Amino acid sequence: MYRQFSQDELEKQYNPSSNIPHIAELHARRKQLAQQAQAKLSAEYDIAYGESPLQKFDLFFAGRGKAPIQIFFHGGSWKGQDKSNYSFLAEPLIAENIISINVNYDLCPQVTIAQLIEQCRQAVLFIWTHARLMGGDPTRISVCGHSAGAHIAMRMIETQWETYGAPADVIKGGVLISGLYDLEPIFQTATNKDVRLTKEDVERESPMGRVPLRKIPLFFSCGTDDNSEFCRQTHDYANHLRQNDFPVTYVEATGHNHFTILEALGDSRDILGKSMVDVALGRLQQN
Repeated sequence: MYRQFSQDELEKQYNPSSNIPHIAELHARRKQLAQQAQAKLSAEYDIAYGESPLQKFDLFFAGRGKAPIQIFFHGGSWKGQDKSNYSFLAEPLIAENIISINVNYDLCPQVTIAQLIEQCRQAVLFIWTHARLMGGDPTRISVCGHSAGAHIAMRMIETQWETYGAPADVIKGGVLISGLYDLEPIFQTATNKDVRLTKEDVERESPMGRVPLRKIPLFFSCGTDDNSEFCRQTHDYANHLRQNDFPVTYVEATGHNHFTILEALGDSRDILGKSMVDVALGRLQQN
């Protein structure tokens, strides 16, 4: 077993929805915040970057050209959720003239995690290639992700972009919220019925224990009311990178669980919202 958890304990640790009362209300509130943002922000929705119906992204325009770009990858255990539920995360970015892009991707079990990751790479490449047409600066792209989306964002940071015909430094910074960096426990839970990880997949797709080739500023956070395993993975991975001289900032989101932390990220007055902006603008200070 993983870290001496019983099977029931392991399932609960890696299924945060099961441990939160009134979870349906939290999801409804997040959807409402997203709809309110969509009503007031200038955007183009469902821009295709690939051939499948879910290979699309939403683009929230900045107020001027040559703007920094931040790309967000949603969570949902690689098998659920949709970009449209996270539009409110664009608000603190747009207020600072930063383009915000929310990416969808095909979900497991229709694809494997390796295929899903490759789709997200194609999204980044499409955005980098077309950045100027969007009013953005292709030399100022950062990534952001929550939960499984933080894992995706970290895999984007690990990617050797020059093998795709792009500059090695396509991504200039990252915001990683309540993420998963060791997939071994997922391999041992019911989630794996859908994501279909093999042992080889676990080793290849787990950033834990590795260091990316390029040292870029990274911001990590997890809520104090989140499941202990999400917090441990976030803390351990951030610590590992810091020990390898990466410019890492780690902030505990006091009073937030796995889902309310997104509201802090979308709040320009909160340290999380401010840090997301700082990463996009290249001014994150290491803590």
